[in-house]
Amino acid sequence: MGSAEGYKAAESAISEAAKSGRWVLLRNVHLCPSWLVALEKRLHGLKPHAAFRLFLTSEIHPQLPVRAVLCSVLMMLVPMRSVSCFLGVWSGVRLLPR
Repeated sequence: MGSAEGYKAAESAISEAAKSGRWVLLRNVHLCPSWLVALEKRLHGLKPHAAFRLFLTSEIHPQLPVRAVLCSVLMMLVPMRSVSCFLGVWSGVRLLPR
């Protein structure tokens, strides 16, 4: 994402997948927040196939459209800083010896 060719390819893939019920993954959408606003408007007017799914990957960015984020199912992957941090998260879990 981030170029005119990327926008056209994404729009084409979304249109075809919405008709046929396929899934589409758009990566790095934080590179084009203004295009996401247009995409959000387009999706609200779309009558997709019941199996259609649109997945977006993004880094945290202040210009991401708030409505699009609030209407989404979010999954956040945050790497742990260290093993001790990981063990701190699981401190309440008792591990049994082998």
